[in-house]
Amino acid sequence: MVDRLGSLRQGAAVSMQKAKGLFNWKDGSYGQHENHEDSNEAWFPAEAPPVTQGSTSPRNANTPWNTAAEVKAKLQEIRALLGQERAKVDTLKKRVTVARAALAQHRKGELQQLQESRCKEFASKAVAASTAAIEAAEAKASKVVETAKAGSAEKLQKELSASELERLKVVADEALIGLAEARAVVVRAQEAHDNFKGPRSMLLESRVELTKLTSRAATAERKLKVATEAVQAAYAQAARTATLQARAALRAAARKSGKTADELFDEVSKGGGEISAEQFSAFVQTLPDHGLNAEQVALVFREVGKHGLRKPGFAKALQEFCICERPTEITYDVEPASGVVRRIEKTELFEVLEGPADAGQLKRVRGRALRDGTAGWVTLKGSDGVAFLKAREKPFLGVSQPTTLLQAFDPDSPAVRPLQQDEVLELLEGPRPLDP
Repeated sequence: MVDRLGSLRQGAAVSMQKAKGLFNWKDGSYGQHENHEDSNEAWFPAEAPPVTQGSTSPRNANTPWNTAAEVKAKLQEIRALLGQERAKVDTLKKRVTVARAALAQHRKGELQQLQESRCKEFASKAVAASTAAIEAAEAKASKVVETAKAGSAEKLQKELSASELERLKVVADEALIGLAEARAVVVRAQEAHDNFKGPRSMLLESRVELTKLTSRAATAERKLKVATEAVQAAYAQAARTATLQARAALRAAARKSGKTADELFDEVSKGGGEISAEQFSAFVQTLPDHGLNAEQVALVFREVGKHGLRKPGFAKALQEFCICERPTEITYDVEPASGVVRRIEKTELFEVLEGPADAGQLKRVRGRALRDGTAGWVTLKGSDGVAFLKAREKPFLGVSQPTTLLQAFDPDSPAVRPLQQDEVLELLEGPRPLDP
């Protein structure tokens, strides 16, 4: 079709060239063009030749008039053909446009199908993995609930040994951990849904399923906690009782030996960096009147050395600290009427070194105030039953930014060594203000 249009255009151009070469408007009349290549003559009749009897009209003869008419007719024919060809071209263009639109729509449909397939596959895998995790955790939790011992914590503590309580607690803890891990799987699936690049409307159903799974996990966790609450409380009470007995025995032994917690640690660990369960058990058996059986000793070790019994944990078990709840006096002797060393203020830390000892109706302990190292006797609880001192864990400090450890309180004292961030320090004295 393009070749056809080119041919028509070329024919039209040739006809126009001929017409232009045949005629030239000059002084209101037609004449042969001076430069026409097909003739050496140049004529410009001022008017048409006369018509005589028997002659042919100039309109019918081979005259410029007839040639022009032929050219015009030819041009009109060419124009008509050109119009037809243009119409064909326009029709072809419309067909191409329709074909392109259909192709684009087809591609769009294919892309949408691909996205739907990807969404379905993604949602199916996410829901399947989450469902499997929740069902496994539910099965373990249900088994624990079915085998959970009924009764109060006090009753279970009397009926079951420490090892039995510990076994039940471990099983319950494992079930709780399983539920937590299953919920984490669901949470990750929900986050993946949020980050998925695709039509979100296609993931609506799987989102609903994930929400239901989260609810199932929460329900199973709640049932498990209710069913094992008594076991957890009984174990905690047994562990607390055994730990207090063991700590009391350890502290008494440490005080009688006159050795520091660090020296005892080196002795028990035989110079190592950690005390094993066997070493700890052997050490406790050497303590007089400790009142703990083998199960309780093992229980205490797991409580004070969950991640390995190192020097800080051993010192924490041996040393006893209190915080002042109500201001009172530090005296020189066990009797409250003895001389006053100084007043201990609220929130001060106090390390117990001896006691408690009876002083009439009062229980008193000997120790030292960590703020300035002042030593003496302090009443644990007043006659009205209100405590002056309340037990607290051994204080440790964490280094928040690099600094320097000094030999003395004076900031101009020699340096011991640099301290790095996140190091842990045992608090031996202080904090107290530095006078300007």
